[in-house]
Amino acid sequence: MPKKIDLRVVKTRELIRRAFLELIVEKGYEAITIQDIAQRSMTNRNTFYLHYTDKKDLLEIVTDEVLDELTIKLTAVIANETDQLSKSQAIIRTVFEHVLEHSVFSKAMLGKHEVPRFHDKMKQIIHHIFHQVLNRISAQTPDSNRVPNDFLENCLSSLYIGTIVWWVEHDFHYSAEQMTAIMSEVITKGPIQAAGFLGSEQV
Repeated sequence: MPKKIDLRVVKTRELIRRAFLELIVEKGYEAITIQDIAQRSMTNRNTFYLHYTDKKDLLEIVTDEVLDELTIKLTAVIANETDQLSKSQAIIRTVFEHVLEHSVFSKAMLGKHEVPRFHDKMKQIIHHIFHQVLNRISAQTPDSNRVPNDFLENCLSSLYIGTIVWWVEHDFHYSAEQMTAIMSEVITKGPIQAAGFLGSEQV
């Protein structure tokens, strides 16, 4: 028989995690103490240590959960979409929607007090997804004159992370749908044509 979930435990962890992320946004990870988290979450230090070893443990658990969820979503996109263009757009949309869904987390990890190494963790996930997509495209349409995949993977993942950071810093000014459309335009046309410097007849 499955173990019954204690809703009080779930609620306490949610309060602690929410307080933790809000404090990172306000003052940065390094400046936060366990007492700060306890006070903000309206718990106490003993309660905190019942659930987490220290703030590093809390950070790793929260980060892994959000990134694992993103990986599962992106893996499903890779498996379900057959058309490569549709797949690329679905990848772009999925990441933006996930970042917005976890907006407080995103601001904590990627905002002005960004957490060290999170940037790299997220980039690795996006890099790996583009690696899979580009390898499949290469297998289907081999071309010796194609730009090397390893260059494209790094270029696209760096562009994506930089754009997400900009979006977070501007408080999600554009919707996830708008960001998907803009990013798709830049990726498919290239920045020069997307900016309007060249007409389609000149490209």
